[in-house]
Amino acid sequence: MGQGYRFGRPGELDTAPDTSYIPAWQRTAHEAGGQSIFDLMAPSLNTRVVRKRTLLELSRHIERLAEAAESAPIVLTTVQKHSNFNLLTRKRYTELAERSPLVLVFGVGTPDGLEARVRWVDIAPDDPLSSEWTIVVLGPHTAAALIAQEQYPPHPPSSLPEGERRFEAAITFDRVRVTRAARTLMARLAPHG
Repeated sequence: MGQGYRFGRPGELDTAPDTSYIPAWQRTAHEAGGQSIFDLMAPSLNTRVVRKRTLLELSRHIERLAEAAESAPIVLTTVQKHSNFNLLTRKRYTELAERSPLVLVFGVGTPDGLEARVRWVDIAPDDPLSSEWTIVVLGPHTAAALIAQEQYPPHPPSSLPEGERRFEAAITFDRVRVTRAARTLMARLAPHG
């Protein structure tokens, strides 16, 4: 839609618009199911290795952005496995789902007793998302994503405290990148064809 004298004087249209061609949305290769969000996004972001406890705080920051957003955003997250979706996390995402139009959680195995508005997507244990920790928040005035992948040492010590696990992580507030991450995750919901 244009406005102003450069677009001509107001009046009837000389020709009717052609509505016979409407471009179809097509899934591109990078949006196909099974894609690692981290592998897709990390090459264009500055990453750093952080401990799990630092990653938890970064996650809470992104979740607070979703809570504080003026217009409710969608929230998409990967939690690796259902046991990571503990009572505290479940409560937080249930509260986010109270006002968000869509809350999707991806993980291996399905937890019992999920709130109806929190939608769980079960992934295979060998799916790239099973080693990733991602939170995508996307709305009209909000775009934020935390994208991380667990870094496994060659010989993990059995006594490594949970909070000492390492993740290569990046945060972005770039709307184009956040939208790309959201579309890649949401493409896993639709049948391919």
